[in-house]
Amino acid sequence: MSQPFGELAAARADLRRGLEKCGFDDDGEVLRGPVPWTHPSTGIAMATIDVTILDHFPFGPPRVELVDAGTPLDLTFHIQDGALCLWDNTDPATDAPWTDPKRILERVAGWLTQTARGWPDDDDIDLERYVEGAVDPRMVLYDEMELEGLSGCVETKIDAHEMTITVLPTARGVPPSQRHKKGTQRTRRHLAWLADLGHVARPLTGWADTEAALGDDAVTVRRLVVQGALDLLLLRYRRGGRTGMLVLATTKLNGRPAVRRCEAADTSEVSRRLRSGPPSAELVDRKVAIVGCGAVGSFMADMLFRDGLRHLDLRDPQRLRPGNVIRHLAGDTYVGLSKVVATKAHLGATGLDVTHVDTHVTSVTDPITAINMLQTHDLVVDATADERTTSLLSWAAEQTGRTLVSVAVMRGGGVARVDRFPLRPGEQHLSPVPLRDDLRGSYRERGCGDAVSPTPPSAVVAAAELATELSLDQLSDERRFPATILRVIRPQPDAPYDKLATLTSNPRLAK
Repeated sequence: MSQPFGELAAARADLRRGLEKCGFDDDGEVLRGPVPWTHPSTGIAMATIDVTILDHFPFGPPRVELVDAGTPLDLTFHIQDGALCLWDNTDPATDAPWTDPKRILERVAGWLTQTARGWPDDDDIDLERYVEGAVDPRMVLYDEMELEGLSGCVETKIDAHEMTITVLPTARGVPPSQRHKKGTQRTRRHLAWLADLGHVARPLTGWADTEAALGDDAVTVRRLVVQGALDLLLLRYRRGGRTGMLVLATTKLNGRPAVRRCEAADTSEVSRRLRSGPPSAELVDRKVAIVGCGAVGSFMADMLFRDGLRHLDLRDPQRLRPGNVIRHLAGDTYVGLSKVVATKAHLGATGLDVTHVDTHVTSVTDPITAINMLQTHDLVVDATADERTTSLLSWAAEQTGRTLVSVAVMRGGGVARVDRFPLRPGEQHLSPVPLRDDLRGSYRERGCGDAVSPTPPSAVVAAAELATELSLDQLSDERRFPATILRVIRPQPDAPYDKLATLTSNPRLAK
């Protein structure tokens, strides 16, 4: 281990020597030196900074503190705990510009110039990090869409463990002044105050800044805090073209109002869908039916739903058994419910709207139902692993010209296969995968008697992911995928399944 740690020590020594060449003095801990920069009004100035090389260097930047700007300068944004915020977490450590003394000084000079200009066009919405003092341990949850148009007092709800506070879209009038009377006890109302600060030119660091920013409402808010009726401040603000929300917990220190910053999160569907990815907008109005809501089908429903799909038709005749939960999306809480209801309940636990997720505790066994399903959905998924159902649905796809995606996990989880129907001109499917006699019916569940597949959960998720990729390709109208995609998850005894590979009916797409 001595060699790699020696390389880290050498990198730190190189930075020290480089800064010394730039005129920095080194006391063994902190390097202090000059930084020339351009003030937009007064011209060239000479600042003085302190540089401390931290333990994470060179994987992270050194700590840089401003000792003297060299000219009057109002410090506002991009500074935390006395250190200049010169790089954010998106800057790659592979480039590590902070290992080059000249690039450090250039960055500091740019930071000083931007500060003097007031950070024009800066749209970081991170005011909470500038609030001094302790952090409130609770998370505050609010729905930005529900609170739109509201201001003043709103109600809150605290969870049983006092770990979250939910802001309710229930406006309340300002409570009257409460006076102590002998033998009476004042009740705490757990209110929040919602206000719009507009564009902010400087961060809020504590109660004094907050009170000034509240303007005409400051007197009322102070009274409510002193009375103990107000728990939270929700302060909308704008920077650049973006809107943020600063959430502060109110308290009293020596009888005077004080604030603590809170971690807050928007619970609205808009916020939840941010992580669905850009294609999610294309899926909003698409309709997909999943026949077979067992292991693979349930995970497909989950991935498609999280990717942005809202209209789902789930079909499966079986109930969720205790043994199913190892491979099924739904957990032990849902045992005894039908698999489709359990899957929908799990989807609902995301906080997203499941109004358009329909459940049918039934199978598809007749041609009329199969054809009607193909005609009324943009895509039908067959995840039944039942040859009769697959045959029926593929026939219906051929008759209607509508798309079916059939997925199966084979050979005890060693192979995952997805097929699309009907074939396009010039296409063909891969040949069927031969069965392995040594894997047939070797596992049975007590109390059921039916054969149980030894497929591990990881193979189920791999198959669901493969089928989801093909489904999204079809729903987005990109249609780049071939008619069959077969993935060898574990090498098999026979070719061409004896190597880890993705095989397709179009050899050019094989990996």
